Amino acid sequence: MLMMPIHIVGGGRPAPAGSRWHPQPGLSLCMIVRDEEQLLDACLTSACAVVDEICIADTGSIDRTIEIARAYGARVREIPWTNDFSEARNASLEMATRRWVLFLDADEVLKPESIPLIRSIVASQPQRVGFNFHCINEVDEHGSLGQTSHLVLRLFPNDPEIRFLQPLHEYVSDPQSILPGKVLRSATIEAYILHRGYLNEIVRRKKKPERNLAIALAAVERYPDDPFHWYGLGQTYAFMGRRSEAKEPFERMRSCALPGDKRGIISHGLAVLAEIYSQEEQYELAEQRARESLERSPGYPNANFSLGQALRKAGRADEAIAAFRAACADGIDPKNFAVVDDQVYQWKARCELGVYLSSLQRHDEAIAAMEEGIARAPEASALRINYAHVLEQAGRLDAAERTFAEAFVRNCAADTALQNVNFLLRRGRQEEALRFLEQALERITSEDDRGTLLDAQVQLSAQLAAAELALRQRIGRALQADDWTQAADLLLTLSANGVEEDRLRVLCAYRLAEGDVRRAALLSAVAARSGEHLERVAEAICRQESGVAGAGLQGAVALLAGCLLTYGRNDEARRVVDAVLAVQR
Repeated sequence: MLMMPIHIVGGGRPAPAGSRWHPQPGLSLCMIVRDEEQLLDACLTSACAVVDEICIADTGSIDRTIEIARAYGARVREIPWTNDFSEARNASLEMATRRWVLFLDADEVLKPESIPLIRSIVASQPQRVGFNFHCINEVDEHGSLGQTSHLVLRLFPNDPEIRFLQPLHEYVSDPQSILPGKVLRSATIEAYILHRGYLNEIVRRKKKPERNLAIALAAVERYPDDPFHWYGLGQTYAFMGRRSEAKEPFERMRSCALPGDKRGIISHGLAVLAEIYSQEEQYELAEQRARESLERSPGYPNANFSLGQALRKAGRADEAIAAFRAACADGIDPKNFAVVDDQVYQWKARCELGVYLSSLQRHDEAIAAMEEGIARAPEASALRINYAHVLEQAGRLDAAERTFAEAFVRNCAADTALQNVNFLLRRGRQEEALRFLEQALERITSEDDRGTLLDAQVQLSAQLAAAELALRQRIGRALQADDWTQAADLLLTLSANGVEEDRLRVLCAYRLAEGDVRRAALLSAVAARSGEHLERVAEAICRQESGVAGAGLQGAVALLAGCLLTYGRNDEARRVVDAVLAVQR
């Protein structure tokens, strides 16, 4: 069912007599859309309170997109898709009748705290200057929802000469601009857009990478000397996970870029290139590209992070640590960089630094770095998991266990559950690991994650069953050899709490000398864990046929009863004696 909007833009008022050539005061929201019924409502709701009209170019929707748009009072123009984002965006610009233009995509939401500032700008007389917003990209990586950000020019004057250029990674141009590529002059303001288009589910559904790759390949063929298009192709390959193929486009970007080209895309492309070389163990090239990025954009967190990774892998510890610290230094302002991964200076660099310091046995410094990151990004699951590993390596096992558990509570997923399971297994606590899996399955709803945990449960259960079978065989051989000391040691490691197991524990305790600590441990285990079947344990001892003399059987039962009395469990001791008397009758 269609959700009716809170506010219909235009509200039944007649459309103004303005046009792009003679715009009226106010703000036009311009958009291009296609099959956006799942996202468009939230986008328009976020913006309708500040805009005076909505102008939408639809490139071929077959769902309810147009219906939703018109419910908000939008004017919709249907156009063919020609693999050119600028062409589509300019089609929506041509519909604008107000002095100012705001551009949004359907997978974006305008943050409400931005609206007062936008209103104040729209009330002013336009100059040939636009305004950059902070675009906060939600990404579901590292086991949790994270964010990166970059600056985008989204608010600008409605002037017929101001148009979009480039088929992919399009930008706003002004023929009167003196900036490279005739980019419209702009200033950065405290206005924010939340972008969800990089979330995996949306990427898969909209098939963005495949679409963008075709556009990017055509662009570099048409404009082979433009670094902008080589950057776009490199980014597309990197986004698709085809990082080896991204190297050549980024290198072509580098060779085409003039020394004085300060565009953020160049610095960003070099930082990504450094990361790729580092992953391929080409550390010298990685260092060179990271330092070139820093020359163009001093203090750039992404570049310092890539530099730190290269130096760490090259074994240059002090330099790597310095680079990681620079990537998360206090006072980093994202407004100074066109494209920046917020997670780098908030927690990724601190996480990488902590893990590296821990590997160097500098545990206190590692823990401090991790805790600084958690204070800034408490929901970063990967950070918390790595913090738990650092605590474990430092020997702070109780704190590590709590941190692993908290990571699962904050992000109930297969990866955090398995991290807890593996910690317990490393501590030799197999039964607890299996119980944790059972509890995790009760809390996790994702079918994929449940499948992963069910597979782990089957595998761990099989391993535990095989280990228990081998242990029982060893116990059996020890009993056959009358090696009660070895049998007792093995029984102490056996987790099963059945009647037969406890009968053997009591018999072994009876056979051990009075001062043997294993005797007390065995009886304590029986007394603590077999309360519900004490009578059956006593009966099994009296009825057993394994060569223990009658007096020995009575002594074993008496030993169990005496142990219960020692622990103040008089009623249970009486139950044991009554069970023995009943058997003897």
